[in-house]
Amino acid sequence: MRSDAKRCEAMRSDAKRCEAMRSDAKRCEAMRSDAKRCEAMRSDAKRCEAMRSDAKRCEAMRSDAKRCEAMRSDAKRCEAMRSDAKRCEAMRSDAKRCEAMRSDAKRCEAPWHPVCGMSSVLRRQYL
Repeated sequence: MRSDAKRCEAMRSDAKRCEAMRSDAKRCEAMRSDAKRCEAMRSDAKRCEAMRSDAKRCEAMRSDAKRCEAMRSDAKRCEAMRSDAKRCEAMRSDAKRCEAMRSDAKRCEAPWHPVCGMSSVLRRQYL
């Protein structure tokens, strides 16, 4: 009987150890599950960080596009000013020719000197 009692006690002890192992296995399984969730969160965090980086680059591109658009607008205004300057230069040239024609007209209208054949305006210039 003592032998049976010892075996029974040993079996109880084994059962307790087995129960403890089962409990440890459950905790281990829970830890594995937590580790998987943690890994998924890390992966999500990396994707989130990549999205933030992409958003910053996108914002920089938008800013560059606005500056580019402003430069195009400035270039158009500059081109218009060049065109205006060319027209202005042409008008100045026309004004000089007009002034020369007026001067020629005045000389032509001036009375001619009977002796030398020059107009009084030309005589003043050469004499």
